[in-house]
Amino acid sequence: MKRDSEGSFVLASDVGAGNSHADALTEERRQALGEALTEYFATLDSDAGIRAQNGRILRTFDYCDSRNVDDLIDRAIVPALAASPIEQPAAAPADLEGLRRAILTPRAIVRDKDGMLSHPAVPYLDEDVNYETFFAAFGIESAFIHMENDVDGDKYDQYSASNSPDCSFWTPSSPAGDGWLLLEIYDTEDGPVALHVRPFPPKQSRRRTRQVTRTPSEQAAFDEGVDEGKRQMAIAVTGGMRHD
Repeated sequence: MKRDSEGSFVLASDVGAGNSHADALTEERRQALGEALTEYFATLDSDAGIRAQNGRILRTFDYCDSRNVDDLIDRAIVPALAASPIEQPAAAPADLEGLRRAILTPRAIVRDKDGMLSHPAVPYLDEDVNYETFFAAFGIESAFIHMENDVDGDKYDQYSASNSPDCSFWTPSSPAGDGWLLLEIYDTEDGPVALHVRPFPPKQSRRRTRQVTRTPSEQAAFDEGVDEGKRQMAIAVTGGMRHD
């Protein structure tokens, strides 16, 4: 990952190339996408959202700061768009809705000889990108199960002492709640982890509760702007980014 002359993140493969879907992320579309993301995180932070269950996402991500939203777009969404079938035939889908649909579609679980599992729709991200924040931008809730906390202590000690990557004996538990899909199993500095995903619950309210007070007319204008932002985002990611 490199930065361009304006300080934005771009894929090294995109430098000097003009055939990726990321090239279509104009300033206008970026603004619409940023507004939609901000409104989405505001919903998560509301009383009708998931603050109680997933508050740590918002503690580490101040969505009211537009710089953070821009950084999320640069580090996570632009690379996902750049990984289009034009450049990588087996890569992630070309638009955001396609990527979300691919990730949330149930599939047969086929682990490799070491017990690892990957999903072709998950784009490569910088190591400092927060996976939970990335998936949340697509309306996907994510949770990690660490093998160290999921198996008998003696069995994990034996695994660690073996210096072998083989964790095929481990069948990861699902996080609490319904609807989780096992997406990936991979090794980390802290041992193997299993990544599970599921759709976020449907939105119940659009209104922010983060110490924002609006008159009825101001709230109506805000809601109208949010709807327009969503419309522009949909145009940008489903139609406008497809090259003829």
